[in-house]
Amino acid sequence: MAFSYVSSWIPDIVKLNVENCLDLGRTMWASKSKGMAFSYVSSWIPDIVKLNVENCLDLGRTMWASKSKDKQEDSQLKCSEKRKSMSLVGSIVSIRCFVYSYIMWPFQFIEQIEAKKQQLEIEKELLDAHLHRADVVLDSKTAHPRLEVFEKGKCVRDTGFASKVSDCDDRFDSHAFILAAGGFSEGKHYWEVEVGQKEKWDLGVASESAPRKGTITLSPENGYWVMGLDGGKDYLARTEKWTCLQVTGKPTKIGIFLDIPAKSLSFYDVNSRRKLHRYYTICSCGKFYPFFSTGFVTSELDGQPLKITIFERGKERLW
Repeated sequence: MAFSYVSSWIPDIVKLNVENCLDLGRTMWASKSKGMAFSYVSSWIPDIVKLNVENCLDLGRTMWASKSKDKQEDSQLKCSEKRKSMSLVGSIVSIRCFVYSYIMWPFQFIEQIEAKKQQLEIEKELLDAHLHRADVVLDSKTAHPRLEVFEKGKCVRDTGFASKVSDCDDRFDSHAFILAAGGFSEGKHYWEVEVGQKEKWDLGVASESAPRKGTITLSPENGYWVMGLDGGKDYLARTEKWTCLQVTGKPTKIGIFLDIPAKSLSFYDVNSRRKLHRYYTICSCGKFYPFFSTGFVTSELDGQPLKITIFERGKERLW
């Protein structure tokens, strides 16, 4: 368009150099220096061209401004199209999220109902367990020499040093273990133990024939159905190969429910009313004794006590 317009008012010799002048015009428009352009032109084009350079430069500026305007309009158009595209993408994402939520809502609702059902079942188990509260008292004759029993047999702690005690057959001699007196041979029995902020403990039951001397591995094969805490963070079921348990928070009171007819032993977080673990098959030729451990004697001393909850008939709160 520029060349057809130029041909109507400048000589032929100018036409031969219009493209160079247009380039110079663009350079001028960018540099804003007209004098520099004329001195540069005078060195290589005839005098008649010099007479028309100003017109050519004006044309170059006009075309460059026009081109810049076109670029700006193209840029604005592209931005507008980009915004429209982004808006469309956002709409599609919103629709997909809505459809996904609409499709998944029934499944999420079912999961919530299932979780609530499980929670109600656990609370029902605890209600049933509380009907079989047992008066558990520690048997000091079974305690490792480092353990101190106090509060009328309701508390035990590790003193860190061995006391002079009789070495009877019932006493543990290598581990900080202790059993309750009496034991259970039938029926259902429930008790609670306050572990507080202790970083290591084990609770459960032991069979009447379970070993008490020398090195003992806690496992059902050895007559121990136990769960515990190691190092303040690892909750373990003392199965044949110890099982790491997924426990939320840090339980401070543990409920233990021994159901001999069902041959099961369950552990609960009393405060949050969550089930921690269950042994589905326990067996013994004799009695089951509530079992307590304040931690391994070879590890760092943890002197905080284990406390058996005292149930007062008609006064205790379930939760």
